[in-house]
Amino acid sequence: MLRDGRGVVRANAALGLAAVNQPSLDLVMLLRDSEPRVAAAAAEAIGLLGVLVRPFILQITQALDGAQTEVQGAVVGMLASLVGK
Repeated sequence: MLRDGRGVVRANAALGLAAVNQPSLDLVMLLRDSEPRVAAAAAEAIGLLGVLVRPFILQITQALDGAQTEVQGAVVGMLASLVGK
């Protein structure tokens, strides 16, 4: 569902992964989605996953290159909250 052609399906799939505590590299790639609501949902899902996304921090920071400004701000805030945990 993360690769579905409909944005609402991709956004819901991203939030679904957060609901079941399942970090995924595919979720990280959604940070650069062309639809703002999908990218925002991916950022929210990553924030909800918290320390579970630690293995993907490098990929997350790389995905922020070219991501929308709102998404960058949300993810940078989430990464800052992980410092010291």
